[in-house]
Amino acid sequence: MSIPVDCLGSSKSDDSSVDAAKNVAPSLGIDGSKLSKGASNYDPSKLTHYVYYSNEKREKILGIKVRSKEESTRDMLVDFKARGWVA
Repeated sequence: MSIPVDCLGSSKSDDSSVDAAKNVAPSLGIDGSKLSKGASNYDPSKLTHYVYYSNEKREKILGIKVRSKEESTRDMLVDFKARGWVA
């Protein structure tokens, strides 16, 4: 069975990445209504397990700070806009 994974590191797959993109899009001059609607077949009640990640070890050993989903999504949309993939 395949379980959808949120590409931005959410502990569960949901529409939070889509919501983050729609929240930051207007500040970049991007029409959020033209962005993806998310997975229409996603049903969290059908997931058998969740994967939880802790950032403590990464931060402690490597000194890498994890950025928020909104920050990462904003950078992604800036790049997409520069490439002409979104208007």
